[in-house]
Amino acid sequence: MLDDDQFSNIFGLSLPLDETKIVLEKFKNKFRKEFIKKDISTHGLIWSNFKGAVNWVKLDEIKDFDPDPCYVYIEARKRSKLYTRNFLKFREYLLNRDDGRYPAIYVFDINMVECICDTGENGSLSPIVLMRVVAKD
Repeated sequence: MLDDDQFSNIFGLSLPLDETKIVLEKFKNKFRKEFIKKDISTHGLIWSNFKGAVNWVKLDEIKDFDPDPCYVYIEARKRSKLYTRNFLKFREYLLNRDDGRYPAIYVFDINMVECICDTGENGSLSPIVLMRVVAKD
């Protein structure tokens, strides 16, 4: 897996922790099912608990999603980071990475209407298939 410096080389400097917490709270409220401590089905990574319908799409079929800037959230144990970049940088990252294990990465527009997610489980397999979900209020 890439380390923090390698992600910073790709996505730039991560946002400050206080800003990250605010953005992620809003993001989780929009996209993630409610976390219930006693209900194991609500535990786990955000992508395993998306609200609403999830569509699986190939990267090269995504033509109508290009927010600039957008948030790029890397969900990793104890090392989660939030960046502000554009979708093209995320696309470039996916196309150029080597095989291996990667964290889940979410790209969502500033208004938090839509999210594209790479679960990180497919490494460099081709075609690159991503999750696409529209926020549920």
